[in-house]
Amino acid sequence: MKIPQAIKNNVANIIDRFNKENGCQYQERYRGEYLYLDKIDTHGPGQVCRLKFNGGEDNWSFAIYKYSSARHDSKEIFFPGEEYVNGTVEGALKAGLLAYPPYQSGIWCRVFMREPTNPIVSCLILSNP
Repeated sequence: MKIPQAIKNNVANIIDRFNKENGCQYQERYRGEYLYLDKIDTHGPGQVCRLKFNGGEDNWSFAIYKYSSARHDSKEIFFPGEEYVNGTVEGALKAGLLAYPPYQSGIWCRVFMREPTNPIVSCLILSNP
């Protein structure tokens, strides 16, 4: 299903507002029924997610971009920000901002509790060049 121009115009407004409110720089790309959200930071543009248009402004299917496999994955739900995925463009932007935070030096960690006695700790050490 092709995305109507009116929806594309509204998406551009949502992204522009989100960028201003959150100090980030998302940009959109379209291919057929898909909206791709990319984020530009100090290392240049990077893929964040893909949304599939399902016929309504608040009815998009979400797929996170996984750099480990260089593809989008609609079944992946185990990432920071997944709680914001709600079928809206704004929800996808929020999820992407947590899944791929702005680049900065330091250590970023998150603890996932799949089972009460078996936590998973994921850490990423970042350093400025």
